[in-house]
Amino acid sequence: MKKNIRLETLAVLITSLFCSGSLHLEADLNTDNFVDISDFGILSSDYSGIEDFYLIEELNSEWLLASSGNYEQDLYLPLGNAMVPGSSYPRVIELSNGNLVATFSRFPEDYSKVPYFPVYKSCDGGRSWNKISEIHDTHNGSSSIRWGMRWQPVLFEMPRDVVGCPEGAILCAGITVSPDWQHIKIDVYRSLDEGLSWSYLSTVAEGNWGSQPIWEPFFTLGDDDKLYCFFSDERDPEHEQKISHKSSSTGGYFWGDLTEDVALGTNLRPGMPIVERMPNGEYIMVYEIVKLQGNPIYYKISSSLSNWPDSSQRGTKITSECGYTPGSSPFVTSGTYNQNGSAVIVSGMFQSPGTARGSDNFINFNNARGSWYRMQNPLEYQIYNKEGYSRSIEISSDNTTLYSMAPVNHQGEKAKISFNMLPIKIMNGFNYRLTPASHLNLNADVESASNENGAAVILWDILDNPNQSWKFEIAEKTEQATYYKLKNINSSQYLAVGGGSMYDGATLCQWPETGNHSQHWSLEYTGGGFYYLQARHSGKVLQVNPNGIHKRLVQYTKNGSDEQRWLILPVE
Repeated sequence: MKKNIRLETLAVLITSLFCSGSLHLEADLNTDNFVDISDFGILSSDYSGIEDFYLIEELNSEWLLASSGNYEQDLYLPLGNAMVPGSSYPRVIELSNGNLVATFSRFPEDYSKVPYFPVYKSCDGGRSWNKISEIHDTHNGSSSIRWGMRWQPVLFEMPRDVVGCPEGAILCAGITVSPDWQHIKIDVYRSLDEGLSWSYLSTVAEGNWGSQPIWEPFFTLGDDDKLYCFFSDERDPEHEQKISHKSSSTGGYFWGDLTEDVALGTNLRPGMPIVERMPNGEYIMVYEIVKLQGNPIYYKISSSLSNWPDSSQRGTKITSECGYTPGSSPFVTSGTYNQNGSAVIVSGMFQSPGTARGSDNFINFNNARGSWYRMQNPLEYQIYNKEGYSRSIEISSDNTTLYSMAPVNHQGEKAKISFNMLPIKIMNGFNYRLTPASHLNLNADVESASNENGAAVILWDILDNPNQSWKFEIAEKTEQATYYKLKNINSSQYLAVGGGSMYDGATLCQWPETGNHSQHWSLEYTGGGFYYLQARHSGKVLQVNPNGIHKRLVQYTKNGSDEQRWLILPVE
C-alpha cells in the first residue's frame, strides 16, 4: 500500500540513520512534492502507522514536532525482578548540536549487584532513543568490588572552553555508596565523545552514609568560567539538611571550599537544588523544603552563582494565581518567549491541591517575578511509590519546545523512564487551552461537551476534558498576519462568530468548517503570556461576556480589558 509523506517529514524519520552514519541521502527540503515512503526500503515497518503530518517550515525543533499524534517514548522498562522502584531520577539535556542525551538511576535486582547509569541518545529531537553507553564506577573500591554509580545523576555539557575542560565535554555526577553502606560520595565522570565513553574526573564531596550524607548534585557554569556544583548536605550538625555548593576553576578537576546557600536550622530540610540562568542573565535556584506541608517548592534569584540571598531565609514559595503550589523534587528551565519575553517553567512531583496527572508544570513570563500559571505536564503519572520522583525538563535551544522526562507507572510499584514534549509557543497543529486574564480558574469550553452545530462556547471550571482543548490550524498567512482556525478536540468543529456578525456582543459558537473569515483568528501578544484573539472578518476580539455565571464568549471592540486577554497554554 502506498503511503505518501512530505519530504520534510521523511527527513525527520531518517535522522537517526544519519546519526549512526549508516545512511547518506540528499533531498530538496524546499519542495512541495510528496514522496512515497514505500519506495525507501531502508525504512522499517516501525513507520508503517504514519498517518497525518502537519508541515512546519522552519528546520528546528518546531519542525521535529511537525507530525500529529503523541510523542511519548519509553527509554527504559525496568527488570521484572529489579528492586523497587525499578528506575528513577531521569535527566535529559540538549547538546549544542541539537542531539539529546539522557541518563537515570537504574535499580538492579538486589543490593549485591553493582549499579551504573545507562546513557541514551536521540538524534531526532526525542522521537527515538538508543542506548549508547554505561557510566560505571572505576574509582572506588577494587576492580573486583566497585561501589557503583547508584543514584541521582546529573548531566551537563560544557558550553565553552574553560581551563581544564573543552567545549562540548559532557559531565555526569552522581551518588556512589560503599558496599558496607558506610561512605557516600559525589563523583564526577566526563565524556569527550558525546557520551560514548566515560572516565573518572573528580570527587566533589564525601560524607558518611548513616549520619552525614550528601545528595542530589547539580552543575552549572558561571560567567567567571567556574564550574559550580550545588548539592544537598546533611553534614552540618546545626542544620538537618542544607543546600551548599562548591566551585572549580579547573573544569571540575579540583574543587574549592564549601559555601552555604540555604540553611534553615534543625527543623526544616531544604534540598534537591536546581539552578538555571534566565533570559535576563539572572539565576534562579529552586528547591524543596521537606517538613513543610506538601514539601513546597521555593526559589531564590541571584545575579551571581557564588552569592545567594540570606541563607537563613526560605525564599519565595511558588503559588499559581489559582492557589496551586508544586511540591517535591523540583526542576526548572527557561527560555525566551515571543522574541523579547521570558518563560520560566518549574516542575514538581505533585501539587497541592492535587491532580490525577501527578503535577502540572508552573510557568512564569517575567523572569520568575510576579504571576505563575499552571501548564499541563506532558507526562501523566500517578504517585504510588517513586513515580514522578525527580523529573527533568528542558526548553529547546530554539525556544519552541519543552522536553520532559519522568519515571511513570509501569508494573506494580515499578516505574519506567518516559520522554515527551510539548510546544512552548503557538504552533500549527497543536492543542491549547484558552484562559482569560479575568477568570484564571476558567477555560473556554463548549457547553455541555456538545457535538451539535451552533453549540455555545462558554467559560467553565478548568478540566482535562477534550471540549476545553482547541487545535490551532493555520488557515492562511498574509503579509499582515497569520490566521488560525481553532478546532475543538471533542466535537471537531471550529470556533466561529455566530452568523458572521460584525457587531459588538455577537456570541461565539462552534460550527463545521466553512472557510468563512468568521472562523479565522489572528494573535496579538500583549505581554505576560497573554494574547488578543482577533476575528478576521470583523476586526473585533474574543471577549468574556460579563453577564452570567458561566459566561458566554462574545466578540467586542478591543479595549485592553482582562476579559479580552487570553493565556494560551499547550495541552496534549
